[in-house]
Amino acid sequence: MNLRLSAEQKSGPWTFAQLLRLDNVFDREHIGSVIVGDAQGRYYEPGPERSLYGGVRATYSF
Repeated sequence: MNLRLSAEQKSGPWTFAQLLRLDNVFDREHIGSVIVGDAQGRYYEPGPERSLYGGVRATYSF
């Protein structure tokens, strides 16, 4: 399960946006990819652990 929060504010010609994302909320182990034909017996690769991402954006409209 992933969560994503975003917000946007406008002030005249300016627009400000924020983003916050949390991936793998419950920090569960999962398969990220499958390797076909691997001779070493490593057919499954683990997926990423819990991760957090945030960003901001400012735009100006003419």
